[in-house]
Amino acid sequence: MEEPFIVENGGGIFFPRNYRNFKIGDCKRKNDDCVVQLGRSYDDIRRFFLQVKDQFGIKGFGDMDSQEIIKLKAKYPGSLGWNEAVIGILDRWL
Repeated sequence: MEEPFIVENGGGIFFPRNYRNFKIGDCKRKNDDCVVQLGRSYDDIRRFFLQVKDQFGIKGFGDMDSQEIIKLKAKYPGSLGWNEAVIGILDRWL
């Protein structure tokens, strides 16, 4: 790629090496890209989630096998994204 891009979940911006000679501070190198992480890493979020999931009675995609995700997808047609995950969590609480 020749231009920067934002990852799907908005968690980071990838800049190609030496992009327009910009000096991009606080980035991590991944292959030939400079990655600026926005927010917490997935591992940090997952660790926190594992600490509180029982307290709130929630389950994340990382806790589900493929069959559970397929059932959730069937229950909430359309893209399996944030809205459906929130609805699934609310179903457990209500």
